[in-house]
Amino acid sequence: MAEYHETGVRFYRHGQFASGLTTDGIILGDGLGPDGRGGYIAVVIRPNVSNRVVVQVALEERSNDFYAIEANFRLSKVIDLPEETRTRLLVDWERNWPNRNLGGVVRVGYERVSNFGFTGAAVREGALVEIRTVLWLHR
Repeated sequence: MAEYHETGVRFYRHGQFASGLTTDGIILGDGLGPDGRGGYIAVVIRPNVSNRVVVQVALEERSNDFYAIEANFRLSKVIDLPEETRTRLLVDWERNWPNRNLGGVVRVGYERVSNFGFTGAAVREGALVEIRTVLWLHR
Protein backbone atom coordinates (compact mmCIF):
# COMPACT_ATOMS: atom_id res chain seq x y z
CA MET A 1 0.00 0.00 0.00
CA ALA A 2 1.24 3.52 -0.77
CA GLU A 3 -0.35 6.83 0.15
CA TYR A 4 0.45 10.49 -0.36
CA HIS A 5 -1.37 13.09 1.72
CA GLU A 6 -1.27 16.88 1.40
CA THR A 7 -3.20 19.43 3.45
CA GLY A 8 -4.29 22.93 2.51
CA VAL A 9 -4.49 25.95 4.78
CA ARG A 10 -8.21 26.31 5.44
CA PHE A 11 -9.61 23.35 7.38
CA TYR A 12 -6.71 22.00 9.36
CA ARG A 13 -5.04 22.68 12.67
CA HIS A 14 -4.68 26.39 13.43
CA GLY A 15 -3.80 27.25 17.02
CA GLN A 16 -4.69 30.89 16.53
CA PHE A 17 -8.37 30.11 15.71
CA ALA A 18 -9.29 28.97 19.22
CA SER A 19 -13.07 29.36 18.95
CA GLY A 20 -14.53 26.11 17.72
CA LEU A 21 -14.34 22.39 18.29
CA THR A 22 -11.00 21.76 20.03
CA THR A 23 -9.02 19.13 21.88
CA ASP A 24 -6.33 20.37 24.24
CA GLY A 25 -6.79 23.86 22.81
CA ILE A 26 -6.12 22.77 19.21
CA ILE A 27 -8.85 22.85 16.57
CA LEU A 28 -9.62 19.34 15.36
CA GLY A 29 -8.14 18.64 11.96
CA ASP A 30 -5.21 16.93 10.36
CA GLY A 31 -2.07 16.36 12.42
CA LEU A 32 0.08 17.50 9.51
CA GLY A 33 -1.21 21.02 10.07
CA PRO A 34 -1.64 23.61 7.31
CA ASP A 35 0.48 23.07 4.19
CA GLY A 36 1.61 19.64 5.42
CA ARG A 37 2.70 16.67 3.32
CA GLY A 38 3.06 12.98 4.09
CA GLY A 39 4.11 9.90 2.18
CA TYR A 40 3.43 6.40 3.52
CA ILE A 41 4.34 2.92 2.33
CA ALA A 42 3.29 -0.36 3.96
CA VAL A 43 4.28 -3.86 2.86
CA VAL A 44 2.60 -6.98 4.26
CA ILE A 45 4.43 -10.31 4.11
CA ARG A 46 2.67 -13.58 5.00
CA PRO A 47 5.20 -16.40 5.07
CA ASN A 48 2.47 -18.79 6.30
CA VAL A 49 -1.01 -18.74 7.86
CA SER A 50 0.24 -18.22 11.40
CA ASN A 51 2.71 -15.40 10.76
CA ARG A 52 2.42 -11.93 9.32
CA VAL A 53 5.08 -9.21 9.02
CA VAL A 54 4.15 -5.60 8.29
CA VAL A 55 6.81 -3.02 7.39
CA GLN A 56 5.71 0.63 7.39
CA VAL A 57 7.74 3.65 6.30
CA ALA A 58 6.55 7.26 6.65
CA LEU A 59 7.98 10.63 5.69
CA GLU A 60 6.03 13.66 6.92
CA GLU A 61 6.57 17.38 6.63
CA ARG A 62 4.42 19.08 9.28
CA SER A 63 3.68 22.78 9.42
CA ASN A 64 2.62 25.10 12.23
CA ASP A 65 2.51 28.36 10.26
CA PHE A 66 0.09 31.09 11.32
CA TYR A 67 -2.45 32.66 8.98
CA ALA A 68 -4.68 35.74 9.12
CA ILE A 69 -7.91 36.47 7.30
CA GLU A 70 -7.61 39.54 5.10
CA ALA A 71 -10.44 41.95 4.28
CA ASN A 72 -11.21 40.05 1.05
CA PHE A 73 -11.62 36.80 3.08
CA ARG A 74 -8.35 35.34 1.81
CA LEU A 75 -5.86 33.71 4.13
CA SER A 76 -2.35 35.10 4.24
CA LYS A 77 0.62 33.63 6.07
CA VAL A 78 1.75 35.94 8.87
CA ILE A 79 4.26 33.66 10.64
CA ASP A 80 6.37 31.20 8.64
CA LEU A 81 7.95 28.61 10.97
CA PRO A 82 10.40 25.90 9.88
CA GLU A 83 8.64 22.69 8.85
CA GLU A 84 9.04 19.69 11.14
CA THR A 85 10.26 16.67 9.15
CA ARG A 86 9.48 13.21 10.56
CA THR A 87 10.95 9.97 9.24
CA ARG A 88 9.48 6.80 10.74
CA LEU A 89 9.97 3.03 10.38
CA LEU A 90 7.71 0.45 12.05
CA VAL A 91 7.98 -3.34 11.82
CA ASP A 92 5.28 -5.63 13.24
CA TRP A 93 5.50 -9.40 13.57
CA GLU A 94 2.19 -11.10 14.37
CA ARG A 95 2.01 -14.76 15.34
CA ASN A 96 -1.28 -16.63 15.86
CA TRP A 97 -1.95 -20.10 17.21
CA PRO A 98 -5.61 -20.58 16.16
CA ASN A 99 -5.98 -23.98 17.85
CA ARG A 100 -4.96 -22.37 21.19
CA ASN A 101 -6.95 -19.10 20.80
CA LEU A 102 -3.67 -17.30 21.41
CA GLY A 103 -1.64 -14.75 19.50
CA GLY A 104 1.02 -12.14 19.92
CA VAL A 105 2.56 -9.08 18.33
CA VAL A 106 6.08 -7.72 18.52
CA ARG A 107 6.46 -4.17 17.20
CA VAL A 108 9.68 -2.18 16.88
CA GLY A 109 9.94 1.32 15.54
CA TYR A 110 12.24 4.28 15.09
CA GLU A 111 11.47 7.95 14.41
CA ARG A 112 13.74 10.91 13.67
CA VAL A 113 12.36 14.45 13.80
CA SER A 114 14.24 17.41 12.30
CA ASN A 115 13.26 20.94 13.34
CA PHE A 116 11.45 19.43 16.34
CA GLY A 117 8.88 21.82 17.78
CA PHE A 118 9.13 23.90 14.58
CA THR A 119 12.50 25.30 15.67
CA GLY A 120 15.42 25.71 13.30
CA ALA A 121 17.89 23.11 14.55
CA ALA A 122 16.32 20.82 17.17
CA VAL A 123 16.51 17.09 16.39
CA ARG A 124 14.68 14.40 18.31
CA GLU A 125 15.01 10.65 17.92
CA GLY A 126 12.87 7.98 19.51
CA ALA A 127 12.45 4.22 19.53
CA LEU A 128 9.53 1.96 20.28
CA VAL A 129 9.34 -1.65 21.43
CA GLU A 130 5.94 -3.20 22.07
CA ILE A 131 5.13 -6.78 22.99
CA ARG A 132 1.47 -7.78 23.10
CA THR A 133 -0.31 -11.03 23.85
CA VAL A 134 -3.83 -11.71 22.58
CA LEU A 135 -6.20 -14.28 24.05
CA TRP A 136 -9.49 -14.91 22.26
CA LEU A 137 -12.16 -16.01 24.73
CA HIS A 138 -14.57 -17.02 21.97
CA ARG A 139 -14.05 -17.74 18.29
